[in-house]
Amino acid sequence: MAGVEVVSTTGRWPCVDVWGVREEFPALERCVYLNTGTVGPMPLTVLRRQQELYQSYHEEGPARPEPRQRLRDATTRAREALAGLLGAGPEAVALVESTTSGINVVALGLDWRSKDEVVLTELEHPAGRLPFAFAARRYGVRVRVAGSRHGTVTPETIAGLITERTRVVCVSHVLFTTGARLDLPAIAKHAREAGALLVVDGAQSAGALPLDMDALGADVYCLPGYKWCLGPEGSGAVFVSRRALEVLSPHRIGGLGLASFTPDGDYCFWDDARRFEVSTFSNITQIGLGLAVEFHHRLGQAAITGRIAALAARFRQGLRMVPKAGVVTPEGPDQQAGLVSFTFEGRDYPEVVSRLYHEHGIVIRSVSRPPALRASFHYFNLESEVDRLLEVLASF
Repeated sequence: MAGVEVVSTTGRWPCVDVWGVREEFPALERCVYLNTGTVGPMPLTVLRRQQELYQSYHEEGPARPEPRQRLRDATTRAREALAGLLGAGPEAVALVESTTSGINVVALGLDWRSKDEVVLTELEHPAGRLPFAFAARRYGVRVRVAGSRHGTVTPETIAGLITERTRVVCVSHVLFTTGARLDLPAIAKHAREAGALLVVDGAQSAGALPLDMDALGADVYCLPGYKWCLGPEGSGAVFVSRRALEVLSPHRIGGLGLASFTPDGDYCFWDDARRFEVSTFSNITQIGLGLAVEFHHRLGQAAITGRIAALAARFRQGLRMVPKAGVVTPEGPDQQAGLVSFTFEGRDYPEVVSRLYHEHGIVIRSVSRPPALRASFHYFNLESEVDRLLEVLASF
């Protein structure tokens, strides 16, 4: 998994040893896997280490101090690893179950008043839409939806919907439908000027792009463990800024979220992001995510991001040669990440997805808003796999 430096047509970056790392992913021997944006495969090293920790925990006796302390220490390391991924301090990171869990921290944790407003985009994942639809039904919150153009949503469009009643602006860092990367610093500026929180769905960016919470301006940044981080399903994390901590209250309670509690029911939450944690003590799923992120760090974010960019660029360029195919993902490297969404004129997209898999062993997916096919490229993919997808599409 060592990194080396290579020169490409777009510049110089540290490079992932692809052939050295592919042995960590047995699924790659069974198919051409281009769907990390839905679920990514866990590296074998991570999966085995997670299983070993949990097995030893029970074999040694889960109530004994030594195995309990090992898992407690592993949970601390997981939070630290995720803090490194997010470009934040460990005290600002809570371990949760999913992106939706992180967004619920805001949707159910704000002291809403009737007719308060939330601004979303029309291309948000249900993880970003449903929590605020629930808040609208329960608290009378008004949801305002920004329209898209050319596969993306501009900061100016979002700013045009912000009013003095806006409490939250919730957007995806990378839109799951079109693969467009939004300009978070500009959106954050508009939100701050109105006194609103910027809440970010990082499902398609965390692990694919370098992150720095201060530079991005996010107040709350939510991520799942099982996509680009290649961790276990049921794991995730949420960054909560000090500004957001001042206005958010925990909407549920559990032992891990408490600094102290007494048998008679008195309790005190942690004064940092840990107050939003409620997982069980063993917390093996979050430990697995921490192990996956440590694996990620060993490869290096710069190398990972560079390889993703090169593979996605190769695919976008190749699509120009495929009859009746068109790229939906916006042009420009600052508007792209690991997803490439594309159209295929005259084709039923679910049928194309089915044929690609059953006839050619290629895994991609379709999206419905706007209707498109979507391929995801991660560091373990090969140039030959990109070319194979292009070849098969052209044959259709």
